[in-house]
Amino acid sequence: MARNSSSKRILILYDKGSIHVATIREHLESFIQYSSFNIEFLPASNEYWEKAITEFDNKYPKEFNYDFIVIHFSVRVSIPGFHIYKPLLNSILDVECTKVIFIQDEYENVECTRRFLDLYKPNIVFTNIPNKSVNKVYPKYRYPDTFFKHNLTGYTGDPKRYSKYTLPYKDKKNLIVYRGRELPPYYGQLGFDKYQIGKDVADYCRSNNIPHDISCKSEDRIYKELWLDFLGSSIATLGTESGSNIFDETGSFKMMFEKAKDLNPDIDNRKFYDKYFSQYDNYVKMNQISPKFFEAISLRTVLILYKGNYSNVIKPGIHYLQLKRDLSNIKDIIEILKDQSKVEKITSQAYKDVIESEKYSYKKFISYFDYILCKFSVYPSGTNQSLKLKKTIQNNIISSPIISKNIDSFHNPSTKKTPYYNFKYYYINTLKLKNNIYKSLWKFRSLLRISKHKLLRNFSSLLRKYKHKLLRNFSTFVNNSKTEFLNFMLKLKNILIRKIAPIIRKNRMIYLVIRKIYKPIKRIIANFFN
Repeated sequence: MARNSSSKRILILYDKGSIHVATIREHLESFIQYSSFNIEFLPASNEYWEKAITEFDNKYPKEFNYDFIVIHFSVRVSIPGFHIYKPLLNSILDVECTKVIFIQDEYENVECTRRFLDLYKPNIVFTNIPNKSVNKVYPKYRYPDTFFKHNLTGYTGDPKRYSKYTLPYKDKKNLIVYRGRELPPYYGQLGFDKYQIGKDVADYCRSNNIPHDISCKSEDRIYKELWLDFLGSSIATLGTESGSNIFDETGSFKMMFEKAKDLNPDIDNRKFYDKYFSQYDNYVKMNQISPKFFEAISLRTVLILYKGNYSNVIKPGIHYLQLKRDLSNIKDIIEILKDQSKVEKITSQAYKDVIESEKYSYKKFISYFDYILCKFSVYPSGTNQSLKLKKTIQNNIISSPIISKNIDSFHNPSTKKTPYYNFKYYYINTLKLKNNIYKSLWKFRSLLRISKHKLLRNFSSLLRKYKHKLLRNFSTFVNNSKTEFLNFMLKLKNILIRKIAPIIRKNRMIYLVIRKIYKPIKRIIANFFN
């Protein structure tokens, strides 16, 4: 726990099994080091609590007395059943305080992440999604009271931490080092780049006797302080933009590939991508800078990167050397790396603009984090205005808007304990449904009957004639598929309110009719879960 200048308390839920990754550990430690709030940490993963309760009889506080609860991105909410320990999550759901969450890797199981947000109801979400695309992934109509703030996946840490790993040019052992991995095709072109740059440059270095240490094998990955020692021992390192531009809504892309892989272990990833996934690439431009680049710059190691945006943090020729995908300019890059003065010019400029400026430092980010929380807690209505998202084109994402607070409905099958299921959340009260629909149709018909427009009066007569048949078909449809029904209701709402209403807004009578339809629809959906 960190005792700082503010009397307000923050509880940060994190995954203890992930802190071996240097960037995750540094992200967590930055709250203690720079925040003005009193910070307390609590492990939140299923794995930790199942082991801790069994071995040490550990308990978490049943009553939470905090001003803010923050879920860290190391707790993966995109995992079906959720990564967080269910009884712990159940305890914090009804806590009356400001709730915050950091999310990363938001292209995986997108709907699972949305369902968690429906359940947790955060006030503030720190996301890697660019501001202009937030509404695509997290529709405003679904999260009207949640503020989404863009942030990087990591920031620059304390320069003193890297000083002991920073070697003079003449003491560096390798010309180029890199650790990447081969990702499945559902990660898209950015996933292929991570493997391709390592493979191509390693082949070139081997054939030209250039000292290097490049690997894309999982068993060769390096963690903790050994990673900094490895990165600091080289003149240069490779890199590509981080993230994925393919958003797997339900995990179906991953499932499709894994089934194909089981049938044919030698499947060609590139061909599979071209056939099934390429059309979905670039749904959202998630290309971003990796925290590892900040580590390399802090260690005075040159970055050799493919052409990219890199979150507008670094520029080619100034902060890094741009490598063409066909390696047509690799000889020129090797010559630059052999020239100490040119290397020191690039690394010094990158260090000055990125590290010394503190523009992308944890210190500045945590200061901004504190500012957002303070402003939200003191002026919640004012925050609503100043943090309001810009309007973007409404995309066609249809999913259930109401999630039960019963945690067991999100049970993870891998958990040994048998959960208790409350089945009232899975079956529709048909009688209540019929009554609600009937009332809605009757109210709609009554409005049509008093209309001065002949077309609307004729429609009223048709509605009366076929109302019983309509109810029978509608009830059958609902009983067959609850999910399809909810999708239908949301589509109907979107059509009525977002498309038809703006066009005919000038006709007050028709507009009032549409508004009258919308309210019963909201009541019908809400009554399903009573």
